[in-house]
Amino acid sequence: MGAVTSQLLASHLVLTAMDHRILRELRVPGAVRYVDDVFLFGDRRADLRAWRSDLVDWLLRERRQRWKHPQARVLSCAAHLDGLGFRIRRDGVEPLPAARRRVEARLRAQIRDPGLSVARVRRSVAAALGHQFVL
Repeated sequence: MGAVTSQLLASHLVLTAMDHRILRELRVPGAVRYVDDVFLFGDRRADLRAWRSDLVDWLLRERRQRWKHPQARVLSCAAHLDGLGFRIRRDGVEPLPAARRRVEARLRAQIRDPGLSVARVRRSVAAALGHQFVL
């Protein structure tokens, strides 16, 4: 919990000013941020690209932080959004392929462990499935 709490606290301390910039200065009509995942919504791709560029520059200048994907694609909401470890579509939510592969690899490693009890494997599988299909 400590690491998660630290990440949440740090992200809010560092990025709250960015939230204010998005809403008050750039006047983005729709924005969602959870920890460090940011989604901007607008009617014109040119506006979205300009806002992205502004935020990339602002984050480096004001917070000395680099945007992980400074040239992130501008997508239509008719397609999907990748965020929070999930692929979000109009018809549902599914884990990203990389997240699914990590869970599968962890479960395979646990199953090969000769000292692992069947009950422990069951709990681990249940936890993995719960995370993968929580939404």
